[in-house]
Amino acid sequence: MDRIQHLAAVMASHHKRTVSGRVRLQKTVMLLQSCGLPTDYGFRLHFRGPYSEELQADMALMEAYGLVEERSDQLGRSYEYELLDDSFAYDLGRLKPAVDSIEQSDVASLELAATYQAFRELGEEHEAALESMRRKKARSWSKERESRALDLLKVIGLLVSDCSPIASASGRLPEPSASSTQSLR
Repeated sequence: MDRIQHLAAVMASHHKRTVSGRVRLQKTVMLLQSCGLPTDYGFRLHFRGPYSEELQADMALMEAYGLVEERSDQLGRSYEYELLDDSFAYDLGRLKPAVDSIEQSDVASLELAATYQAFRELGEEHEAALESMRRKKARSWSKERESRALDLLKVIGLLVSDCSPIASASGRLPEPSASSTQSLR
């Protein structure tokens, strides 16, 4: 199965087969990939948290083939993706509850959750990842949003209540990054 099929499955799992916003799409796929979605997008920490150029390119390809429609508001500030052809999508099975929880989250808390997870995947321990996330997202951070972000990570199975990470789909925790780059795989 290729990444396009996985993206179609993620989109088909959303209400009305629609994802509201580029940021939401990026963070959703990043978190689902951390939960075991078998994609291999490379994410880098960017202004709004983890971002994958490969993911954005795949969405453009899906749009070019008429599989997805991207709509924006008149100012081009807000985007919405609708899956037009779900004939090659599949049922996400055990990941569907995670999609539902992510879809219900506000975008600011979703950004915090994905940014925290990115720092964890770079090898940072819980407290260090929280501090890094707070620094990176200082403009949108609030105690309430952080709480909602951590609750989301618990609900989707990436964090247990004692704040230790849950093993990845492969059954092992991510290895600490050997380099100081902020590239995630």
